[in-house]
Amino acid sequence: MLSYCCGEKNSEKLKKLVSASLKVIAFISLVTAAASFAATRPLVSVFARPDNPVYDLAVTGNRICTLALFFIGFNIFASGMFTALSNGVVSAILAFSRSFVFMLITMLTLPALLGVNGIWLAAPAAELMALALSARMFVKHRKRYQY
Repeated sequence: MLSYCCGEKNSEKLKKLVSASLKVIAFISLVTAAASFAATRPLVSVFARPDNPVYDLAVTGNRICTLALFFIGFNIFASGMFTALSNGVVSAILAFSRSFVFMLITMLTLPALLGVNGIWLAAPAAELMALALSARMFVKHRKRYQY
């Protein structure tokens, strides 16, 4: 739909579609994060008993990793949107940075700074960095695509 709206140069429809998409992504992100936080203990208890030291480690790790759910949808949408708008270079930069560059940076630095919690925090931090890059690309290309 994004590609079609862009192709027919219907900027009003494109703006509405991008806006609606971002609102749906925000809602789903909140719901999935809340569900993950609520289900952490029951899910972890499937794999470890509460009296096992691994249980507390897994509960903490899951709660920290759940933070990534706030950002993932926006990052995937941004990459897909630029693909739909025939801007493969921006899409590739976003996807590669998100899945490799930012994960590599956070996996190398955060554990050294924060210990075990740094390992858990690597994914949310990488997603947050990707969100910043996605936002930058959204702003940079806003006039070109008129969304």
